[in-house]
Amino acid sequence: MTAAVRRTEHDECALDFLGSEFTGQSYIDWPIERRLEAYLRHNGLTHLADDGEWFGVLLERVMVNFATARRAGWLPH
Repeated sequence: MTAAVRRTEHDECALDFLGSEFTGQSYIDWPIERRLEAYLRHNGLTHLADDGEWFGVLLERVMVNFATARRAGWLPH
């Protein structure tokens, strides 16, 4: 798998997370890492939550895509 393909998968997953209930008010007091892990486990992606390297890159992509999600209206202003 090439780095470009892998990055796309992470970005896609990051944007799915950013559009999910786990970024809403119900989870406002949870650290971002805990929210992301809960999102993955809730969606049957436990193997990704347990893969430290994958999770680390995904967390990075969540932060990079934060502005995109806000512009799309998925996050409160």
